Amino acid sequence: MSFLDSVKQDIQQYFATRSGIEEHRTGSFSNLSKPQSLGLFFCIESKEELDQIRSLLRQVKSQHKKVTALIFCYGYETLDVITDKSILLFDLNDFNLFGKKKESLMQEYESQHFELLVNFVFNEDPFCLKLFSEINADFKIGPFFYGRESLYDMTILYKPDLFGISGFYQSIKHYLSVLNISKYKRQITVNGD
Repeated sequence: MSFLDSVKQDIQQYFATRSGIEEHRTGSFSNLSKPQSLGLFFCIESKEELDQIRSLLRQVKSQHKKVTALIFCYGYETLDVITDKSILLFDLNDFNLFGKKKESLMQEYESQHFELLVNFVFNEDPFCLKLFSEINADFKIGPFFYGRESLYDMTILYKPDLFGISGFYQSIKHYLSVLNISKYKRQITVNGD
């Protein structure tokens, strides 16, 4: 990344995160083990991460009717050609200098609504958490971060290991089936170790 791109990225992140992260409010849902629409959110930096997401997506699409992967790539260059219509890949080019979403990305955000949304961001990146918080979903699940519980309906203590995003997804599937959540509105924290 060039020096100019680096400065532009810092400016975009600064302005984008100034307004704060939106707290989540639980919506109406039926069976979270079989959501009618499933969203998966990722922040990535490399093609290898994109390939891992594609692999997970093939597995998840065989189990659910409607799945969408929202993938934010830190940077200005396209990682790869996306032909899968269930992948929304966007990057810093989709934001103006002041960190506001450009019209096409704003329309995508406004048109999306998920019964279940899973966050696969395992570091406490304010920009990625803000992007995640702005996605419309009835029930949100993600990794536990102290002080960020208001982003989710359920959090899981999980340290990325050999199984990475696939292992995290399997943990979520397991806990959703065991808990059999239906219209449950309290914050849930599960220890995934």
